[in-house]
Amino acid sequence: MFMTNNTKALENVKGRIELENGLTPLRRNHYFELMKNCEQYTAKPNGDQHWLSGNWILTQWKNVEHPNPFESWNCRSAEIAREAFENHIDY
Repeated sequence: MFMTNNTKALENVKGRIELENGLTPLRRNHYFELMKNCEQYTAKPNGDQHWLSGNWILTQWKNVEHPNPFESWNCRSAEIAREAFENHIDY
């Protein structure tokens, strides 16, 4: 599923992030801002979620062994981030 609708991308996100163990308040706020301001969002059938916001890509992995299911990448430019998101995330 590939979406650009921020409302759908934010559905229950803030509550979920606040409940995640292992995230500092600063990191939670940063991740929420990336989600809130995302240009593109996709959710995979396996439950993984991905957000593109400027030159940032944020991923929330569904199945992880550690308490922080998030991983983020800060690309050199928004163009590089978009290319990575569209060619590697949205498969």
